[in-house]
Amino acid sequence: KPDGATIDPLTGRIDWTPTEDQGPGNYLFIVRATENTPAHLSDARNFSVRVAEQNLAPTLAPIDDIAAKDGDAIGFNATATDADRPAQKLTYALLDGAPAAASIDPQTGAFSWRVPVDAPAGTNVISIRVTDDGPGTLADTKTFKVVVTPRFRVVVNEIQYRAKPAGGEFIELFNTSSNTTFQLGGLVLAGSNLRFTFPAGTSLPPRQFVCVAANQPAFRTARSEEHTSELQSHLNLVCRLLLEKK
Repeated sequence: KPDGATIDPLTGRIDWTPTEDQGPGNYLFIVRATENTPAHLSDARNFSVRVAEQNLAPTLAPIDDIAAKDGDAIGFNATATDADRPAQKLTYALLDGAPAAASIDPQTGAFSWRVPVDAPAGTNVISIRVTDDGPGTLADTKTFKVVVTPRFRVVVNEIQYRAKPAGGEFIELFNTSSNTTFQLGGLVLAGSNLRFTFPAGTSLPPRQFVCVAANQPAFRTARSEEHTSELQSHLNLVCRLLLEKK
């Protein structure tokens, strides 16, 4: 009898639940009935049971959401299990909607994506599917998110500390991003002779400038004398006088 098969000696009821390892296959049963007499006469019959293969869907392990900065390289291995025996081939794939540069190795499940430099803030929803090669090509899918936060790309572009006329000193900041507007409210410019806090609601759009001046009238005079042609030829140069330095 196959492993796991049982028979009730009084009623003759046979019970057997084939395991995954026992299918597919043919199994021979021989049943003997013996009378309870001194002669112990008996008779036997045999029959066969064919166990068909039942394909079980693979199971893809859950994938945690990922927090990333623009320019980060993301990599991990998606893992899946399949209870079918003999073992089936599992194939991994990204579903539509994944970032264009994202990829996954179809055999190993190795996922990789480098978030584009200067990518704007956003949530990327990515779905991975694993498929077996058994009857019906069953599959499982898991979805995760990559939440991208832009790196702060505002830099000090120019410092004028010996201005003519006197009092025209300024600090100029530049947003190097082409995609992200940065909020400056609450940020502090501090130095040995300077402390300036940007007012709430101050923002700096992509590829734009902002100036913090020591004295607004002096700054206007110095800036107009030094950069009149530059201001006329570069439309993306926008200096906003926020507050005089105290």
